[in-house]
Parts: sequence; structure tokens; C-alpha cells
Amino acid sequence: MIAPPHPPRKRTGEAEPLHLRRALPAPDLLLSSTDQVGLNSALAWADTIAYERLIATAEPHQRADALHRAADLVRGPFLAGFSLPDRPEFDEWATLERQLWERRFLETLAALIEHHTARREYSAAIYAAQHYLSIDELAEEIHRRLIQLYALSGDRSAARRQFERCSDTLDRELGVSPLPETRTVYEDALAGKLNIEHAELRMKPEPMPGSVAPIYNFQFSIPAPTGPLIGRDQELAAICALLQRADVRLLTLSGPGGAGKTRLGIAAAGRLASERADQAAFVALVAVRDPALVLAAIAQALGVRESAGQPLLGILKAVLRERQLLLLLDNFEQVTDAAPLLAELLAAAPGLQLLVTSRALLRISGEYVFAVPPLALPPNA
Repeated sequence: MIAPPHPPRKRTGEAEPLHLRRALPAPDLLLSSTDQVGLNSALAWADTIAYERLIATAEPHQRADALHRAADLVRGPFLAGFSLPDRPEFDEWATLERQLWERRFLETLAALIEHHTARREYSAAIYAAQHYLSIDELAEEIHRRLIQLYALSGDRSAARRQFERCSDTLDRELGVSPLPETRTVYEDALAGKLNIEHAELRMKPEPMPGSVAPIYNFQFSIPAPTGPLIGRDQELAAICALLQRADVRLLTLSGPGGAGKTRLGIAAAGRLASERADQAAFVALVAVRDPALVLAAIAQALGVRESAGQPLLGILKAVLRERQLLLLLDNFEQVTDAAPLLAELLAAAPGLQLLVTSRALLRISGEYVFAVPPLALPPNA
């Protein structure tokens, strides 16, 4: 996959944009500001932008086709093999983006597994599950689903081999055995006890009490840090202290591009996740330019799926109302017109807390702001 518009860069004057404009077939293809440079998404096609638009498809009857088209766009890791010499901030950004795009792709494959299984299209579901495991071989829930799918398609030998592969992988990589529910599914598969109703009940998560739609992803998560957070101990402690206050439900980390807002946000969310029943989730908005797509981006990060005849906003409110969750929204400055949506979600979900990174303030009621200064230079620099 290629980069969306506006990856971060060091400001080195106007020479670089000027040289780039000369190299491009049309000068208007390039957009630049004081701390960013990128392609104009209205004039240039990028697979990342096309992917975001496809997975934001809201119409249920178009959803499966859109997810297939999105999956077909993925040809490998984000910006695989590409780096910029002497630009560690770019490589750090690219590493985080690579992790986020991988997770997005896995969520897309998981949705396709659900779609095809519900329609008894077992070959297509098996293909999506195999693709998933080629990326994340430790996903035991996908091994379990494959065992079910092989059994439902009449191939018990493949179900046996899948269980053995699951056992070997977990033992080799983690030193653990499969979960009891995985062994139960395997034994039922060998005994011929699986049927479509039984399998679907096991494969779908239990709905939350009082909610209108389940969350389909397997666990909330935030990107893994790319390295130690150096020189930010005081800022991190101050941010965590603010987030531990009951009256701080919306905290904006504000500062110039390259100040380290994303890394601080990830570090704070990771430190505080265990204090919440549902931990923390990360919403990447770096590729989102349309404020109208923010709702879909949040729903995707949480694994919330559309339901026929129900507005996505209403479903998301119902889901969040039952949760104790810290939600980290990254790069909000390009979609600040969506700030009222955040206020609406906070009003509907008393257990929700938002941590936002943005160069611009949201300017909505209840917003607390933490100014992130640029990293200080070493004493002898």
C-alpha cells in the first residue's frame, strides 16, 4: 500500500516542495503547509484513500462487495521497504501506520469471514480465514473458525490438521495450549456434532445487554510503541494524571506537527488501558479528510457493524453506552468539523473518555487541552 496524503516531515524550507512540483506531471498534485507535504487526494488516486472509502460503505447490501474490493487493494505491508535516510521521524510514522493498516486489513478479513459463513459460502470463508492466518498466525479465534468451517464443508481431515497447526503454533510461539473452547470445537467437529446453527452461535460474539449491535472485533488495542519514550516522562505523567480525573472526559493533546503528540497519546493510552473494563482503542484519522467519515472510522476501529434499518450513529451510541473505554483519536486537526460528533458520543456514553491529538483545538464544551511542546534539544546540540 502507498502512503496517504500528508505524512509528517521536517520543515526544510520551500526547496523540497518546489523540486517535487517540478517532478510531478501537474503542479497542483502537491499540497504543502509549514510542516506537511502530500498529494491532493482530489486529483491523485491512492490505494489507502480508496480503501478508507470502501470500508466506510454504509449500505448493508453493498457492504460485502465493498469489503472484497478493499481487500483486493492490499498487495503487502504499508510502504514496504521504503524509508527516508536521516529522517527517523518519518520511519517512526511509517512503522505506526504499517501496524494500523495491518489491523484494518485483518478487521476487513474478519468481516468477510462472518459474511460468507452466514451465507454458508464456506470456500470463500475458508479463503479469507487462511489469508488472515498468513498475517497473524497466533489468532486462535481464526484457527477455531477454520476448524468449524472445514467440518461444515465436510473435510474432517482438514479440521484435524488445522487443530494440529493451531496447537503447534501456540506451543512454539507462546508456550501455551489451545483454549478449552477451541478443543471443544475440534472434538465436536470430529464427532460430527457441528451444524450451521451450532457453528454460527459459537462464531458470533454474544450481544451486550441492552445494545442493538455486537462488537465484532476480538479485542481493543492501540499500536505498539516503536521504542522508548525519551525525554517525555513529565509530560506523560501529567497527561495520565489528567485522564485519571473523573471530570476530564475529553483531553486534546495540541501542538505543532512533529512534536510527538501521537507517541505521547499512545504511551498514555497504553499505561491507562488496564484501568478500564474495555481498555483502550485507537482511531487513525491520518487518511481521513472528510469529517463525514469520522463516524465510520470510529465504528471500524471498534469493530461495530451496520445493521439494516438502523443509523450507524445510533448503533455506535448504544454500543458505547455499555462500555468503559478510552478512545484515542489521532490527527483530528483535518476533520475538526466533526467535533460536535464527539460531544454527542460523550453525552450518550458516560463511560467513554476521549484522548485526541490535534494541531487545532476542538473548541467544544468540556474540552481540556494539554499543550505538547517540541522536544528540547540536547544541551550540546
